[in-house]
Amino acid sequence: MMKLFSVLPAEQPMIERLLDLHRHPLRQRRGLIKSLEADGYTVDFVRGKYYARSASHTYQTPERRCPHCRKVQILAAFLTMRDVEHPWCQTCRHYFPVEAERARAERDYYADRGDYDIRANERCANPECGSIIPARKLQAGAKFCSRDCFEAVKYGPERLCPHCEKRLDKDHTQFCSKECRIAALYKKCGYSQCHKLIRPSQEYCDKECMTLALMEVGFYHEISELGNESQFVYKAVHHEVPQYPKRRDAVAESNHVNPRRKRKELRGG
Repeated sequence: MMKLFSVLPAEQPMIERLLDLHRHPLRQRRGLIKSLEADGYTVDFVRGKYYARSASHTYQTPERRCPHCRKVQILAAFLTMRDVEHPWCQTCRHYFPVEAERARAERDYYADRGDYDIRANERCANPECGSIIPARKLQAGAKFCSRDCFEAVKYGPERLCPHCEKRLDKDHTQFCSKECRIAALYKKCGYSQCHKLIRPSQEYCDKECMTLALMEVGFYHEISELGNESQFVYKAVHHEVPQYPKRRDAVAESNHVNPRRKRKELRGG
């Protein structure tokens, strides 16, 4: 009886019969195939593996990936002369006997503890998945069982751009592109006739738009009326406009440096 670590106990009797088909010469396989057919199974050989199909279940020759050479082979290549499943394939055991024995001892140690996963190198690289990668993908060197697991590891937890709702890459912190960041965060200029987008900390795109916007709401007219009113009150109390001597001297000096031009009289022709 074989000692298999990667096969369920309920399936081990049928798996052993399929492995015997690979380990015996062709002439001896015919008798083994007839015994399976006598038990009600239909035996097929597809792409290097035997299949035993019945009305209720289908058994196939298991495949494993060697953790040393990373090649996918049928389980028969991992059996020793004592019919014990080894962690490494037969070729790696032959060329690297010391390392193979060390791997076997490590396997037995963790198997006795009950926490050894003999198919760890065949599982999906996504830590949240942990499922077995399909055999065809293993032969192609795949590290993930599906595209979703690949994107989950590459892009991290699923994050969507708040503007276009596309999946964000690890390099993107909040938005997928500069255009989305501008469209989501930037706002319109405060002047109603201007359609430029500006930063959130700004109110107007330039000084011209600020002046036009203030004129639009009557800001300058309002402060002019307030200024005239305050000067009227000041003059009523002090009998002169605010800072009248200083303004008088400044106007006199300006007129002295730049005297006023005389008005020309127009002669009628």
